Amino acid sequence: MVFLIITLLMLVYCIYIIFNIKISYKLEGQSIELEQQKFYNAALDNTLNNIRRFKHGYNNNLNVLYAFAKLGQYDELLNYFNEVMEMNNKLSDTTILDIKNAALYGLVASKIQYAEDKGVDFKVSTNSEIKDIPNIRMIDLCEILGIFLDNAIEAAMESDEKTVLMEIFENFEYIGIIVKNTFKTYPDMNKIWNKGFSPKGEKRGMGLWIVKEILKSNKHILNNTYIKDNMFYQELIIEKGN
Repeated sequence: MVFLIITLLMLVYCIYIIFNIKISYKLEGQSIELEQQKFYNAALDNTLNNIRRFKHGYNNNLNVLYAFAKLGQYDELLNYFNEVMEMNNKLSDTTILDIKNAALYGLVASKIQYAEDKGVDFKVSTNSEIKDIPNIRMIDLCEILGIFLDNAIEAAMESDEKTVLMEIFENFEYIGIIVKNTFKTYPDMNKIWNKGFSPKGEKRGMGLWIVKEILKSNKHILNNTYIKDNMFYQELIIEKGN
C-alpha cells in the first residue's frame, strides 16, 4: 500500500514537472516572438523615418542645387547632386519591405546597416511577400543567415567590388534564400566547414561549423555552397512539406 502511494505521488510529481516544462517552453516562445516583433517594429520605423526625412528635405535640396548653379559652382553642384542621388537610390529600394516575417526583417535590416557602415553595397531581392517560413525554428534560421551575412560582408569588404546580394524566392514547394558576395581570395572549399578553420586567424572559424551542426538535425533544408561568376554563394532551400 505504501509503495502504491509513493508510486502515485511520483507519477503526479512527474506530470507536474512535465506540465511546468511545457509552460516554460511556451512562455519562452512567446517572449522570443515578442522580442522579434519589437525588433521588426524598430527596424521598420527606422526605414520609414529615413524615407520621411528625405522627402522633408526635398525642397531644401533643390534650393541648394539652385544656389550652386546660380553661383557657377558646378563642381560643388555635381558633388551635392551625387550625394542626393546616392541617398535617393538607397531609399527608393524598398524591396526589404516585402519581408513580412518579423525576425527575418529585423535581421536583414540590421545587416544592411552594418554593410553600409563598412562601405559594402548590400542589395535584397524577393519574388513575393515573405512571411511564414516552415520546417525551421526562426532562432535557428536567423543564426544561420546571420553567419552567412556576416561572412559575406567581411569578404566583400576586402574585394574591389564590395558587393553582397541576397535573394529570397518562394514557390509552392520551397522557399529559397541565396547570399552571394564578391571576394578577394578564393576560399578553401574543402576546409571552410571545419571547426576552428578561418583565414582570419585563431579564435575564429566557428560560424560555418555551427551552421553545419544546426542543419544536421533538419531534413527539410538543403544547403549548397559554391562559386559562380567570381561570387561566393550560400544557398538554402527550405522545403514546405512535412
